Amino acid sequence: MSNLKVEIGLNRCGECEKYNKGIEIHEMFNWKNCSINKAIAFDEENDEIVVFEEFLMYIIKMVNPIQTDKKIRIETMKDYYNRVK
Repeated sequence: MSNLKVEIGLNRCGECEKYNKGIEIHEMFNWKNCSINKAIAFDEENDEIVVFEEFLMYIIKMVNPIQTDKKIRIETMKDYYNRVK
């Protein structure tokens, strides 16, 4: 009798786990995806993309699981680096 084991589903190697997280993040920012698990929305009245803080923190924690919850501030790179000089 053989000890052959066949698994069907997602590959669980480290690189595949990173790839799968990347796909999940892509789907959260994909306009064409109709899922409710979206990190963004569009405010037509103000012509602005809305980023949900909770989803952004979730994505940060997906990439860095030991990250604790923090408040998130959105600003331009130029403004940030001009301020911290």
